[in-house]
Amino acid sequence: MMKFRTLPLSKVKRGERILVRIDANIPLHKGRIPAGGAWRLEKVVDDIRALSKRGAIVIVCAHFGRPGGKRVDELSAAPAVRWFNRIGKVKMLLAPGVAGPEVNDFVDDARSGDVIILENLRFDPRERENDKTFASELASLADIYINDAFANSHRKHASMHAITKLLPSYAGRLVVEEVKALSVKQKKKFVLVMGGMKLATKMPVLERLAPTADVILTGGGLALTLEAARERRALKINGKEIDPAELKLARHALKLFSGKMVLPIDVIVRNEEDTRVLWADEVDPGDAIIDIGPKTRDQYAQHIDGANTVIWNGTMGIVEESVAQAGTIAIARSISEQEKAVTILGGGDTVSFLRKKKLATGFTHLSTGGGAMLVFLAGDSMPGLEVLKK
Repeated sequence: MMKFRTLPLSKVKRGERILVRIDANIPLHKGRIPAGGAWRLEKVVDDIRALSKRGAIVIVCAHFGRPGGKRVDELSAAPAVRWFNRIGKVKMLLAPGVAGPEVNDFVDDARSGDVIILENLRFDPRERENDKTFASELASLADIYINDAFANSHRKHASMHAITKLLPSYAGRLVVEEVKALSVKQKKKFVLVMGGMKLATKMPVLERLAPTADVILTGGGLALTLEAARERRALKINGKEIDPAELKLARHALKLFSGKMVLPIDVIVRNEEDTRVLWADEVDPGDAIIDIGPKTRDQYAQHIDGANTVIWNGTMGIVEESVAQAGTIAIARSISEQEKAVTILGGGDTVSFLRKKKLATGFTHLSTGGGAMLVFLAGDSMPGLEVLKK
């Protein structure tokens, strides 16, 4: 397991400025955080509160969505500030920008114990460019840097990578916790559950974990692509033709993981007339597959029963719609019943949905990383973590 430089709380000095990078990329609905959506903030609030109580000046930074390097009011840090103040019980102040003289003056006025959050880092295009000048502007605000944003640590961005060359830098508790949980050796019986949309994002982790997995259960758009490749039929995802590159990859995956990869035997589909259950090989191009069917749910439950390790990433259906939630709920319940198993769940949409349904408590570990979790499990480089190694 990776070993990181960490900063013991006892070493934090009063008045010390600590820049804490968190992952606050939370879902928003009309400027508000929906039920179950604040779980990434919940993961870091205790650490921020603890640094504040030690008398540090805590400067939090994060990104929200993809504003494209310009200010987008709907992607402001303001909803996170409201959550920290109201639910997190942290008196947090919103800086007037991301960086620059005005922000410097704002931070200079801070007192011991104050908590400030910078505006959305991605309002500045230099963040995603790993720009050294932008990193210097951020570094000028603080004495110490802590990365507590595992979910963005696979990105080589200024607030994750370049800044570590300019300040004493440490891994936060959440990063250490994530790496420890995801480094656990997979014990037999090992079940891998993969949903979501794109096979390309899942392929590296499939290649890494498939040799030790006993079975790979598939759902979502990923399963649809595999079905189209297997049956050589012109199916569509959300009304759009499946990318030829995805179909080619799906054909490769079916050969590579033959005997382990399980596809849905029945599905819930919607067309212009109604919503119904069909056998997987009866789906027409005009049918939109929105969830796995009841027979598949039963079959997947049998595969999960008796598992000692389960890793799950991605929903089984379009969970934003009530008629397409049963598959994801059934998988969650089946996994939760494996009381002695190590069970790891990742993917922002999946975790948020199950938390909203109060079905996330039965898992050993809820990873804050979606893509980052997959990158880590695939054994690929994590730029934001490499620079924090001992």
